Amino acid sequence: MNSIKNNITESDTIDALLDVAINIIEVVVKNISKERKSAQSFLVSLNQTLEDLHNSIVSTSRHSESMSIEFDSLNKSIELKIKNLNEQTQKATSISSLKELVDNELKSLSEDFLAKEKLERKDREMLSTSFSEINKRIVTLEDKLTTYKKRLNEQRFKSLLDGLTKLPNRAAFDERYNHEMHLFNVQPSDVTLAVIDVDHFKSINDRFGHTAGDITLQVISKALQKSVRKSDFIARYGGEEFVLLMPGVSLENATLPLDKVRKVIKNIPFKFREKQIEITISVGATQFKKGDTLLKAFDRADDALYEAKNSGRDRLCTSK
Repeated sequence: MNSIKNNITESDTIDALLDVAINIIEVVVKNISKERKSAQSFLVSLNQTLEDLHNSIVSTSRHSESMSIEFDSLNKSIELKIKNLNEQTQKATSISSLKELVDNELKSLSEDFLAKEKLERKDREMLSTSFSEINKRIVTLEDKLTTYKKRLNEQRFKSLLDGLTKLPNRAAFDERYNHEMHLFNVQPSDVTLAVIDVDHFKSINDRFGHTAGDITLQVISKALQKSVRKSDFIARYGGEEFVLLMPGVSLENATLPLDKVRKVIKNIPFKFREKQIEITISVGATQFKKGDTLLKAFDRADDALYEAKNSGRDRLCTSK
């Protein structure tokens, strides 16, 4: 990526820029292909685990059916022998013949009861093993799902992060902006929206190169993060433009902290090629008001920024 970035900086012809664009597309396609293969690998692994789990459950079910048949057969045999014992007892003509009959039938019944006990023990052991196996596969499945869910969350987090400044990006801002506007429409409260633009940023790139421009944005981003409250939401909107949402703060109360942010940026010691450079920002701010849409509120803040730019830059302008 660094070589591509250097090529963009050094390219001075259409053909060279086209070559760089092709390189960027190749990198993107390669990353997409890598992620797709990773997802496919996970799905194959997940499918195998589900299949193993299914087979374990089916096997346990078949075992239970088989045991049920054997238990039924033994129970019927026991019932038949008890019935036969009753009938033979009533027909017995002497004590000796009754004793012989009882001894024989009880011996046979005892063998059946022992067989039943053995079968029950075998069934319990088999079920215990099967359920242990099923539980193990479920744990494996949960682990795989947890791992993949974590990966998806990490990817979502990365997709909402600006690669250069490590601030939330435009997509993250749009999501938060929608959320704040929805809350405002449900229960009106003070919310200030500010749009921040780095003054004369193009000249920094032109005079010192894109690397200097990148460093400038990174330094400004860190300064912005340190200058706002934890409850505020700062994002890189695009290029050299940043956006700030300040929930619970009226436009009147936001003026002082926003102007303080402007002064903080102005006082950062920037130095390029042994030359001290003063970097300033222009800020446009507004407050959510009844009847606002996302576009209306943003346009007001943008108009205020336009006013700050046209009236000399390095200043804060507000729009009610």
